[in-house]
Amino acid sequence: RSTTTGPVRYAAPDGTRSLVADLAEGLDLESGRTVAAIDPGPRVDGEEVPAVVLAMPDPQARRLLDPATAGRLLD
Repeated sequence: RSTTTGPVRYAAPDGTRSLVADLAEGLDLESGRTVAAIDPGPRVDGEEVPAVVLAMPDPQARRLLDPATAGRLLD
């Protein structure tokens, strides 16, 4: 075992999507869907949905989001 200095970094061995899948266990959801755009509402590809989870790096998520909401943090 070794120690280093610098920022703490975390990794998900099965990828970030595995974190969302684990937290969503037992919920009614759709995963693995190809998405072209997410608009306010939220709307996914024009379809109104109750919630959206983007389990991907920020630059990829921003490309999907409406520019007016891409920088906004949601509770």
